[in-house]
Amino acid sequence: MYNPFTGIATVPVTGTYIISFSIEDFLAGEVQAKLKIDGEIKASAAIAPTGGSEQSGATVILGLTKGQSVWVEAVLGDHLLGEDIHYNNDNRFIGTIFTAALLY
Repeated sequence: MYNPFTGIATVPVTGTYIISFSIEDFLAGEVQAKLKIDGEIKASAAIAPTGGSEQSGATVILGLTKGQSVWVEAVLGDHLLGEDIHYNNDNRFIGTIFTAALLY
């Protein structure tokens, strides 16, 4: 189940899952995103903006065990972003999203 306060999903049942995540960056700078399972990086994506809106992402198929934690960690430069979406006063935007589905 997904916790909207932490951004972390807990695997509800052992099985094979497809997990996709994406990031968007609008004029914010270089952003890196990492899909983590219990703190271990399973996939990553990066954006080096060219002056507009840029997107990147990844999709993986993984065997997961009930109770494991899944989240996307986004970093702007050397600053860990603490929320799914980050705005600032200069009309810059960084957003992350992830989804997962049990395959079998």
